[in-house]
Amino acid sequence: MEIEVSGLEASDIDVTAYMSDGTVVNNAEAAFSGYDEALISIDENGVIEHKGEGSTTITVTVENK
Repeated sequence: MEIEVSGLEASDIDVTAYMSDGTVVNNAEAAFSGYDEALISIDENGVIEHKGEGSTTITVTVENK
């Protein structure tokens, strides 16, 4: 996922995981990594806090619990 940071408001990331056959994965847990921490931070609930302007790529890893 690529995100462009253009303001200093907080944003939410909603992630829906799908199996290869298209069914939704229930109780999936997402982990966010690989983003520029000078531009954003992401809390355990997927809320993005913008710290500066620019663009960054977020890697999302989903685990089925």
